[in-house]
Parts: sequence; structure tokens; C-alpha cells
Amino acid sequence: MKSRFSLKALALVVGAAFLFTVNASAQTNPLSTNGNVTLKLDLRNVLELTILKSETSVIFNTVAEYENGTDSTEVGQFKVSSNIPFEIKVASSSASFANGGNTIPLSVMQIKSTANSDSDPSATPTITLTQADQVLVSTAAGCINRTYDFNYKATPTATGSVTGNEFITSPTGVYSATLVYTIAQK
Repeated sequence: MKSRFSLKALALVVGAAFLFTVNASAQTNPLSTNGNVTLKLDLRNVLELTILKSETSVIFNTVAEYENGTDSTEVGQFKVSSNIPFEIKVASSSASFANGGNTIPLSVMQIKSTANSDSDPSATPTITLTQADQVLVSTAAGCINRTYDFNYKATPTATGSVTGNEFITSPTGVYSATLVYTIAQK
């Protein structure tokens, strides 16, 4: 009986050694493989102009304003997002400001960007309104959600005079023109 016990013990020891070797082998040589995946960031040009205030009024209600003109500033009139430098242009879709059959020439209106929300030093010339596209803002870098303030200044051709002053010689009422703002990447 002793030899049986020894054979059983030997068989158990050999079996355990075999299992330990298989287990150890599975730990050091796992059945796995690897591969590579190329992940790309595809950056494309974006350009967005959102008009936040679509109506502006320059109101004349004092003698000084009729003599020398007046202005109105629209704070946060536009919001712009672009990933590269851009320009904002403006033009009138009509030849003059109109009220029924009465007109006032576009040349009485000057427009300028006076500020933007992130203090970008954009080029902002003062333009005299015409039907031709004119650059109102020119940037050196892109931006995200930048707002722009615009100043509209109406000045009669002949300031301080009744003769040639479009605001004094025209009937009272609201004169309007539709402005077309265009944004394009530079």
C-alpha cells in the first residue's frame, strides 16, 4: 500500500508541476496581438457671421444734430467666428436712403467698427456708404464668437448751413436703406 501512496503522491506532484508550468506559460506568453490605428484631426475652414441687431436708427431731434449731424453706436451688432483671418465688407443695396419718393444720398453716412469683444487690433477704417463693397474690418487672425460694435454717423454734405443740407431740405420721416454685410476669409 505504501507504493500506491507514493505513486499517487508522485502523480499529484507531477500533475501540479505540469499545471504550474502551463499556468506560468500562459502568464508570460499570452495569446494577444496588436495593431495600429491612425487617428486624424481634419481641420476645415469655418466662417460665420451672425447679425445680432438687424436694425439701426440714427435719430435727428435737435438743431445741432440737423446742423452738424449725429451718430448711433450699435454695441455687439455682429458675432463672427473664423479659423483664419477675414474681412467684413459693407455695401448698400439701394442708391440712396428713401422715404416714399423722397431720397437722401448714401454719402451722408459713415460707418466704422469701434470695438470688438476680445480687443483684437483689427484694421477698421471709416468708410462712406456706397453701393460698392468696402472693407469695414480686416483681421490678422481668426476668432471664435467675437462681437463687433459699429458706429453709424450721418453728417449733411453742407454742415452748419441750410443750403445743401440734406436733412433740412428733405421732408421729415424715416428714410431707410438696406445694408449688405459680407464676410470672407482673406
